[in-house]
Amino acid sequence: MNNVFHPDIVAENGDLIEGTGREGQKSIDDFLKAEEYFNKVKAPKFYVLGNHETEGLSKEDWQKITNNESTYYNIDIGKMRIIVLDANEKKEQGETDRRYRYFSDKQLGWLEELLRNSGDFPYKIVFSHYPLLGDQENHAKTIYPEDLARINELFTNYKVNAVFAGHTEQLRLEEIDGTKYFTLPGVDKSKTMQIRWLRCFYEIYVGEEVKVEMFYKKDSNQEKYEKLIIPSEEFDKIEK
Repeated sequence: MNNVFHPDIVAENGDLIEGTGREGQKSIDDFLKAEEYFNKVKAPKFYVLGNHETEGLSKEDWQKITNNESTYYNIDIGKMRIIVLDANEKKEQGETDRRYRYFSDKQLGWLEELLRNSGDFPYKIVFSHYPLLGDQENHAKTIYPEDLARINELFTNYKVNAVFAGHTEQLRLEEIDGTKYFTLPGVDKSKTMQIRWLRCFYEIYVGEEVKVEMFYKKDSNQEKYEKLIIPSEEFDKIEK
């Protein structure tokens, strides 16, 4: 990152730690250990709250470690507005279904107002740990359909350029009404999937078109990274 890429900003898109069964101080210590490496990057950084953090940390702990006043927020860089979402919420009213992840009405209202006031930003991108696509029923904890429909409508109406997600460990790109939805594998967990993607990281270019360069290994002992440009003819052909 420091010697080759010189990024404008670096994103960590959730599940930086495995919090399952490691509640409390153990997960705090895990996160702080990961921070030792992440802080070596000589560029501004931001964090997205993943489900594995919430299984080991309180949101208050996460906010304190990451220096965030909220679990959802925005960052503006030049002509680009970056929006970070948190789908680890509950509805303020009514029953919640354990099959789904939710956005609170408060967060959805915040998102709509933020996008309404983003006219000065020609480039708008969103980071969400969970894919914001409607056909994720085969995965645990998909987004509540009513919340998802509202979010997709907002992205269309306010011309969001791209949305970046992880969680499912799949490699995917869908375009809906002009918004590109990228689902990207992570560093390690996808080794258990049918298609192996290991040590993955990405360089994102944002302009009139959004392009992603994916760096990955098919074997953890592989010396050099392979590279895949998304979208491209190679991406269309590769097994996913």
